[in-house]
Amino acid sequence: MADDLGFNDLDWKDSTLHTPNLRNLAFHKNTALMTNSYVNQLCTPTRSAFMTGYYPFRVGTQAGVFLHMEPAGVPTMFPFLSENMRQLDYSTYLVGKWHLGYCKKEFLPTNRGFDYFYGFYGPQTGYFNHSADQYHRELKRVVKGLDLFEEVGNGKSVPDFSQNGVYSTDLFTDVAMSVLDNHNSTKPFFMFLSYQAVHPPLQVSHTSAQYIQIK
Repeated sequence: MADDLGFNDLDWKDSTLHTPNLRNLAFHKNTALMTNSYVNQLCTPTRSAFMTGYYPFRVGTQAGVFLHMEPAGVPTMFPFLSENMRQLDYSTYLVGKWHLGYCKKEFLPTNRGFDYFYGFYGPQTGYFNHSADQYHRELKRVVKGLDLFEEVGNGKSVPDFSQNGVYSTDLFTDVAMSVLDNHNSTKPFFMFLSYQAVHPPLQVSHTSAQYIQIK
């Protein structure tokens, strides 16, 4: 999943852009390319619909996004896709962005059907420092702190302070590949790889910056 990617922000929609990896994925023989699918313009409503199969207003997420430290989450009465997949004996993995509630243990990914989670809980974080330094309108102050965690089951969340300076797209890709390398190949799996790109704060890797300068 790409976060905040516009409908036309792709090189087969706009020839001035360069998105070869997304093009390869979109037109791969094993890809289901759904040209008439639509999403909400905001993170939480879209993600809740993806996970539950319900329109956002059915699960109470239609009003906007969950803010940093907001004690809210998708009600647990709505089973997630990951829970359904697990019932079918799939191994279930989530790498990247969550943004569906984290201030209660029952809202955490490994309590909502995922066997493993590595990523960040909130709406956005730094691509390099993985810190959620955001001004909270209701609290009227800047909320700071690392938002990079690993869960290995039952909502046990452990912060990862070792990745400062590592670009999140590279980090999440490497973690996802490692998870799949260690996956029991006798079982089917569901991997939800949820990148933060291209969501603000709009920070690019050094490789991308060099490409932009060349162009």
